[in-house]
Amino acid sequence: MKEKTKAQQPTKENPSPQATQEDIEAVKTRDWYPKTRWHRLFANIQQEWLDDVKVTVKAETPLSAEPLKTDMLLLSSTSDHWTTPQRAKLADGIRDTPKAYVLIEFKYTESANAEAFLQTQAYDTMFRRIHDLGESDFASFLVSSQTPQRETLEWLGYHLTEKPGVYVSDQFAMKRVGFLDLNQLSDDPHNVAFKLFASRAAEYRKAFDMVEQKKIGPLPRSLYLKVAGLKQKLIPGEALMTEAHPEELTPELLLEEGKAYMAQLLYEMPADFLAENFSDHPFVLQTREEGREEGREVGRAEGREKGREEGREEGREEGQIQLILKQLQLKFRTVPQAFQVQVRQADEAELNRIAERLLAADTIEQVFDEK
Repeated sequence: MKEKTKAQQPTKENPSPQATQEDIEAVKTRDWYPKTRWHRLFANIQQEWLDDVKVTVKAETPLSAEPLKTDMLLLSSTSDHWTTPQRAKLADGIRDTPKAYVLIEFKYTESANAEAFLQTQAYDTMFRRIHDLGESDFASFLVSSQTPQRETLEWLGYHLTEKPGVYVSDQFAMKRVGFLDLNQLSDDPHNVAFKLFASRAAEYRKAFDMVEQKKIGPLPRSLYLKVAGLKQKLIPGEALMTEAHPEELTPELLLEEGKAYMAQLLYEMPADFLAENFSDHPFVLQTREEGREEGREVGRAEGREKGREEGREEGREEGQIQLILKQLQLKFRTVPQAFQVQVRQADEAELNRIAERLLAADTIEQVFDEK
């Protein structure tokens, strides 16, 4: 097994002495999506993750009654403390705060430098004074995708607690601001939603694997698809070759990317394997139902009488129609109405021929050319 080379001293290129050369290269070559408002994407994932335990997540926090806002996240509960179900989904450090009211400054592409720490401290002070809150009424955290330089942490008085990745400061000015290093947080299930945004490949891969292996339990369908879409965009070699990378990632784009990934995954599975292992999968059942409903709508619009057959085979055929239409859209962007109708009216044998021609076709016309 090839041994990883570890850096010995923190430098600008390698801010953490624990980072391997593989980690450094992964960060250097990463597509950062320059216009993405990462705090909103981070907040959206956290909101879906925490929704069933009644934790409210606000992506932008008002500093006053006037329209003055920061890009800090606000996590809150109707209770004055975190409940047991809530703590089971909150990251280390945050789940240990005595008050269920937490401000989070999230840094993804920017490094957690001294300015970021001081900015978080300033927001904490402003928010507390404007809303007339006491020091014990809420807590503030700087959460960073990238590991800061050791000198920065030492200069601001931060030291590691008994929990990996959770830092506190002894300095009077900074003692109210906790710090979470996503690369160092433990692999416990309650940290997964945060660790999806870690910068080290080894760390975020483990988080995505835990989601896929259901080690954090079942997820709502939309959240599962968004996580699948995020994986396609962040992990090298995983992205679908369907379009150029956008400059901004949004929750809506991740949802569509996740749907495309799942559609391709199911489409490539043999029919008997899919029926045996995934017939009751929520995504498969949803795809079948969507296929049935769309087929009925198209049938009514075109004056065709379409029977409502029951059973697995009908669901699979309708699902195959939807997968082919999605593949056509991904490959050729626009699918003329005439071709959509032709796909929906095709029998199983013709659907299989269309799917085979789709793989090699350079134009959408070639897909429907029997020759």
